Amino acid sequence: MTTQPLDVDTTVLISAAGYARLESELELLRTDARRALSERLREAREDGDLDDNPALGDLLEEQGQLEQRISLLEARVRSAEIVEPSADGRAGIGTLVRVRDFAAGSTHEYELVGHSSRTSEAAACPSRRRSVERSSGAVPGTGSTSRPRGASSGSSCSK
Repeated sequence: MTTQPLDVDTTVLISAAGYARLESELELLRTDARRALSERLREAREDGDLDDNPALGDLLEEQGQLEQRISLLEARVRSAEIVEPSADGRAGIGTLVRVRDFAAGSTHEYELVGHSSRTSEAAACPSRRRSVERSSGAVPGTGSTSRPRGASSGSSCSK
């Protein structure tokens, strides 16, 4: 996952649920993930020669990625501004929109979330973001993204 650093003066709009997910992930990474990785590092260091220990090298790289993810989430939490869904029926961050696919005869429900709610399918796929923005009435290019309601936010663009 490639991420762009957040400008310290940038405010990121996010739903209350998205903010809670960020804080939950951050807490999990700071506690359980760090603890588990520290234990694995300790075990790898006990396995002998530190210079010829590929498992230790892999774990140190994993530790760097973990700390980078923690730093990114901390920046997102610091810059987040929680936005309440609009009460007047307009689509915006925190609202649910239904998109009907007439050709397939199906309807999909999406929750519009801010950039800091992890990489979403629409954020990873600009053509999908434009499609969802047009369908939801959102203004294209505003930076709001969407995710199918209840879906994992780490999906890929290859569907």
